[in-house]
Amino acid sequence: MADVNPYLWIVIVGSFVSFLTGAGVGMNDLANAFGTTYGARILTLTQIVIVASICEFSGAVTLGGEVTSTISSGVADPKDFAKQPYVFMYGMLCACGAAFCWLAIATWLRLPVSSTHSICGGVIG
Repeated sequence: MADVNPYLWIVIVGSFVSFLTGAGVGMNDLANAFGTTYGARILTLTQIVIVASICEFSGAVTLGGEVTSTISSGVADPKDFAKQPYVFMYGMLCACGAAFCWLAIATWLRLPVSSTHSICGGVIG
């Protein structure tokens, strides 16, 4: 029987938390970017969700690498954790969870916040 990596749970939980964080980013950005469009009745809610989904996904895929490289080189360098990669994994899991919590609370309270600042705040602590 193959050995299971003792840190596999971080990958599994991290995937779930990352999905939740992505949903939080979508919730917050949709309200920020398309609230006036809905308020002015320019598009229906269904049309807004479709357009927003396409725009959010396209932006994350095409421009997300720049944000990732900035955070990984300027804020938290993975090379600093070469001897203890599980510490980096756990830290990023906590940062992602903190960003999701803040985005969910801010969206629920109808506060316009920056998704990028949320994850940077989670990484910095």
